Amino acid sequence: MNILRHATAYTLGACFAAVASAQEPLSKEITVEKEIIPQEREASRLFQQPQLVLPAIQQKRLNWTDRAISAPVTPGITILPPSQYASTVERQLYRGYVDVGYFPSFQLGASAGYRFVDDEFTRAGAWLQYDGSQYSKKNIYGIKPTFKDHSLTIGADLSHKFEEIGTLSANIGYGMNSLWFPVPEYTYLDGTMADNGFSQTANRFGLGVNWDTKLGALDITAGINYGFFGFSKPYTGIDIKALKNNSFSVSLGGKYALGQKSAIGADISYSSTAFTEHMDIILDSDYLFKGFKVPSTSYGVVEFHPYFLSQGEHYSARLGVELTAQTGDVSGVNIGPDVRLDWMPSQQFSLYAQVQSAYIKLNTLGAMMDRNHYINPSIAYMPTRMKGQLDFGLVIGPFAGASFEVWGGIGKYDFANMPVIYSNSFTGNNPAVYPMAWGMYLPMKFNSIHYGLAFNYNYRDVARLRVSYEGAPQKHDEGYIEWQDRAKSVIEASLTVTPIKPLDLTLSYRIRADRATCLMQAEGDEIFKGYLYSFVDLGNVNSLNFSASYRFNDRFTIWANAENLLGEKWQLTYGIPNVGLTGLVGIGYKF
Repeated sequence: MNILRHATAYTLGACFAAVASAQEPLSKEITVEKEIIPQEREASRLFQQPQLVLPAIQQKRLNWTDRAISAPVTPGITILPPSQYASTVERQLYRGYVDVGYFPSFQLGASAGYRFVDDEFTRAGAWLQYDGSQYSKKNIYGIKPTFKDHSLTIGADLSHKFEEIGTLSANIGYGMNSLWFPVPEYTYLDGTMADNGFSQTANRFGLGVNWDTKLGALDITAGINYGFFGFSKPYTGIDIKALKNNSFSVSLGGKYALGQKSAIGADISYSSTAFTEHMDIILDSDYLFKGFKVPSTSYGVVEFHPYFLSQGEHYSARLGVELTAQTGDVSGVNIGPDVRLDWMPSQQFSLYAQVQSAYIKLNTLGAMMDRNHYINPSIAYMPTRMKGQLDFGLVIGPFAGASFEVWGGIGKYDFANMPVIYSNSFTGNNPAVYPMAWGMYLPMKFNSIHYGLAFNYNYRDVARLRVSYEGAPQKHDEGYIEWQDRAKSVIEASLTVTPIKPLDLTLSYRIRADRATCLMQAEGDEIFKGYLYSFVDLGNVNSLNFSASYRFNDRFTIWANAENLLGEKWQLTYGIPNVGLTGLVGIGYKF
């Protein structure tokens, strides 16, 4: 799945060009031969394994995220990008960088990284990042709590190339999140709500070791990764311990080249995740939702994926089979195709299609909290199980700088973790949410459907325009799995202008329409009769955004972002208001 994220990108690195010139006769005959080299464009499958992903230094960018809705995210809290560092094979001109941004009343981001060793064979570096936000907004219950969210991440990585043997890489990282977790409850005496929230801290740790080697036409990769995530407190008022999650994975892959245009390969891996004492929710004999204690839960999955790659002048193909076997508290075996086809008859037209099946993704606490900081801190999460998925798309152009895109996809899931709210009653426009069900995700059968189109236009290096529309249905068991806010349609338009080379100006507007969360209630007075599903409005996102960056030189840049300039109001997730006008103003420096 693609975590589609709305991000304003800035180029903070230097642009270098080497120009060679020589004196030539005034008249010269030149023959130009153009060769089209199609590239295989595989869709990256998202394995939620505990590992640290380390982007290159020049890929720094400032992302907008509400920490509550999966990509493309809704504006809410501005954070700097992950500052993991020293990961690219290419050596960089500068060894380190620092980015700092601030926006009142309190919005702060600081990121830094440095390569201590950077030579032909060895790279070693360290990085850190802090993001903090604090604001007070009235929620749907008429309460005005102060929402606090602070995170700190530090880490180090090492890579060493053994000449003609292979490359060994390792990374280690620690992260901490501290936030205010709201828990509203009815006071019933006067019909108002009280804020019984509490301060929550989450700690995470990751460690990974990987080996890559090439023996003639054979490429071999192997890796071991471990991850830990733990809350400091359980849900308030529940007699259980704070929830912890341990994850482990080991993988081995090989690819053998049959020539310049084809190859065969196979990947095999084992992943597991285990949760300590946690809570589950059932209907009791009085037809009310209540929680009960579960001692522990563990899930595992073994995956075997053989494939054949082929590339021609106007096509590329990946023909594979996916075999998965689930272990632990839930077991099962699935087998099915994994096929990707690309057809590129010309430079102005390309068409692709991909079929996947038998996909099982383990859901760790860390991965869930990255999607939504307000997940219930006492709930474990079942794996996502996909029965099959078809994705397709085409690109027409560019013609004189203009191009068109059309895409779509449909998938069927046995289990998909989607946000819900449980309710024992309904008062006014807001449900009386069962307190222990705050921040819940329900594993349900789900049909994921989405479709979209876009228009792009580039005028030299001066202006770039993009307008897009994407839609999805809205039923309790149907929608787009990446849109946790259940939006029916998303419209985006952005214009980037570079009047002079050092200056980038971007104006964008986004609408996420008909956003809602699913409300789950008992159906009638019979406990086994089933559930009723309805939707509670989260408000439409109408966000006008502006950003600017100016590069004084290849080392120093200043930038400014502002999002939701119109001050529109909506809920990030149920009960959590957006911050309003937000942004960052800061500097970037390489050294």
